[in-house]
Amino acid sequence: VTTGNGAEVTLLGDVNLDGNVNISDATAIQKYLAGSVEFSEVRKLNADVKDDGNITVGDATAIQKMIVGIK
Repeated sequence: VTTGNGAEVTLLGDVNLDGNVNISDATAIQKYLAGSVEFSEVRKLNADVKDDGNITVGDATAIQKMIVGIK
């Protein structure tokens, strides 16, 4: 997925861009939703795990499910 400004998903769910999908990524989404952190375009794309154009607590939950192997 590429946006008009050239950003593209690097690893779906890897919100903190460390190359892994783990609980830190779900926590980053919660911090974003609380307004305590800003996301770059790449981080926003990686955070939209549900691929609905919005970053919500549902995306954080989807990451948690990915971690434990629940679809």
